[in-house]
Formats: sequence, C-alpha cells, structure tokens
Amino acid sequence: MEVSEQTYRFLKTICICSMSNDLRKRTRGAYKLPRVEATRTPRVDQVIKTLASQSAKMADRELARLQTFVLDSLAPVSSLIEMLSQPEDESHRLSIEKVRTAVSTAAELIGNASAHISRLRREMVSSINKSLLPLVKG
Repeated sequence: MEVSEQTYRFLKTICICSMSNDLRKRTRGAYKLPRVEATRTPRVDQVIKTLASQSAKMADRELARLQTFVLDSLAPVSSLIEMLSQPEDESHRLSIEKVRTAVSTAAELIGNASAHISRLRREMVSSINKSLLPLVKG
C-alpha cells in the first residue's frame, strides 16, 4: 500500500528512532492499561531466578523489556476499542465499526507478538531446567 509523504516520514521516524524511557512513559501515561492480567509482562519465578545463569537472566530481562514495550501499545488501542464500542451517534456506526475492526486487529497482532516473546522466554527457562517449566507464571 502506498502512503502519503507525511505518513511515510512518520513511520520511518517511529520505526528507526527509539524513544527514551522517560518519553515512552509519558507517551503511554496518557492512557491506562486495562485491568487484564494478560496485558502485564509476566514475572520470572524466584526459584528460576536463583538457578538461571547471569546470561540467561540478562536475556530474560531484555525479552521482558521488549514485551513491556509491545504491551504498552495496548493502552491506547484498548481505549479506542472501548470508545468505539459505545458510539453515541448510530448514523456513524458503519465507519466506526470499520475503525473498530482495524484497531481490534492491531491489538490481536500486538498480542500475538507478545505471545511469541513469552514462548521464547519459556524456551529459555526450559533450557535451564525442564522441570522448572511448571513454575513459569503467565
């Protein structure tokens, strides 16, 4: 799909330049994550932490950080879904529904990315000791 020059510059900027942690928190802070456990980054069990090598802990820390970034984007998307689920003007229902579907699809794709990251984290725990896999939360 071709995009306008403005959209092109926007996408190029956000895909190449990472935000500082402070800017990310301020940007995400305009919205609240829904109170759904699946929207939170799972934590590694203390037993696993004590058995993991330093390199495994560092790798998991990085994956958890990346997963948090993915899940952060669900806050504004969830807000949009909620707003669009309660349209005030029924005459705009069709266009709202199209937007709602697009936003819902985006949320599903983001969730899919998070699921893949969680799978990688479980594989890391399994490589430490397969018997610890039942202790993985989330």
